[in-house]
Amino acid sequence: MTKGPMFYKAPPDCAHVLVDGVGVGMIHWAMDDSRRLVVWSDTGAEIQVALVAEHVAAQLGWHYVPEDVA
Repeated sequence: MTKGPMFYKAPPDCAHVLVDGVGVGMIHWAMDDSRRLVVWSDTGAEIQVALVAEHVAAQLGWHYVPEDVA
């Protein structure tokens, strides 16, 4: 509600994306049958997290298509 940055801690049932041991994002599966990955990344780590999401999607036989952020 403040429109300021918010710290979000991933729930333990999602995949944490780590770079050099530091959490930079998270991935979990949509709760419906849409075969979507729900992906978050820290500012500046978008490409690294997207590469991991692409790999996870490929392993599942899915395609990862990032949404544009306006």
